[in-house]
Amino acid sequence: MIRFTAILHLAGVLTALQTAHGQCIVSRDSVTRQVFTTCHSYEANGLTTGGTLLASAHSQQVYLGSEYFTFPIWQEGRVQLDQLGQEISCQLSYNLKTNEVRCKLDENSAGKLISPVEFTINNAKFVRRTIRAGGVSTNAYCTLLYNGQTQLLMTMSRFLNTGQPGDGYTKGVVFNGAYRTKTSYYIQKGNARPELISLSKSSVLATLYEQADKLAQRLPNEKLTTDEITETLRQYDSLMLASAGNKPALSTDALFNQELRNRIQYPAIAWREGIYSRVYAGFEINPQGQITNVTILSPDNGGFGFEQEVKQALKKLPLLKPVYAGMYALPVAFIFANQAGPQAPINTLTAERLGDRIVLDEIKISFSVSKSAVSSREVWGYYK
Repeated sequence: MIRFTAILHLAGVLTALQTAHGQCIVSRDSVTRQVFTTCHSYEANGLTTGGTLLASAHSQQVYLGSEYFTFPIWQEGRVQLDQLGQEISCQLSYNLKTNEVRCKLDENSAGKLISPVEFTINNAKFVRRTIRAGGVSTNAYCTLLYNGQTQLLMTMSRFLNTGQPGDGYTKGVVFNGAYRTKTSYYIQKGNARPELISLSKSSVLATLYEQADKLAQRLPNEKLTTDEITETLRQYDSLMLASAGNKPALSTDALFNQELRNRIQYPAIAWREGIYSRVYAGFEINPQGQITNVTILSPDNGGFGFEQEVKQALKKLPLLKPVYAGMYALPVAFIFANQAGPQAPINTLTAERLGDRIVLDEIKISFSVSKSAVSSREVWGYYK
């Protein structure tokens, strides 16, 4: 049996007369090639006056698998500590349970906890990305499956399931639990945040909404492989590049579009009454990239909350690139869908009302209901 040791858990003094410590050993069976983790814990229940332990209890737990990406834990690899730095070679360990990377430059060192922007281990390249889930943003290391203008990313995390593992490889072997790997996939458009997807046609097309109609024809199956998604992203990048020439530069900024779509909600009072509409918002971007002078250019839409949704979304946007400095007009279409199909607004603003502003691509916000009795109508007010 090949064995590799790592101290995973080390506890300090629990009470004045009770201490506990332990270590976990990651091993691999030379016959079955199974990796497993054996954890030993020791608890002292008392001390003599001279400091000698009077009694010590020992317990052992054995788990199938380990917290680490590789076996042995330490592997030769390369790290880049920041965007401007050069890659350095060192021995790396990557803990999938704690999302921690450690580096040591020689066999005798203990290893230092690091936070690289990217690292490579066993020919797998990982990049650090900010992932948002449940309203919380965390830094995670992602494997690059496709590295185009739009990227396909995969994250791995590992967690411990206690109890005897239920698979065909553990017959006759008593384990106290097993480490399981959770895999998640993300699509990242340009400078926008990664968006969580499932390996399905509907999920991918919802994320690539700009070219969904054209891409849908090339995806015959609902369930997709990562290779099929990679090919879809290549096609998406090509389609977006071909259409970018006729668009204002800001309309092609992935972060700008993502933030707006995430922040603008269909007003509840509007969808309950089957109301749809179009709003034109004017705003400026100053040389520092700040959005200022947000105003509504279109007529009042009857107090259904459309204008408020668009204004608050624009005012809360993060800093944009200073190169976008200028005056803009943003059309936002609120589209209501019932069993009769999507009802899109038809009223538009005249060029006179838009003035010299750069008109951006329209943002579409949709809401669907299944009740056939829900009627719908467009509102387009008047200038006060």
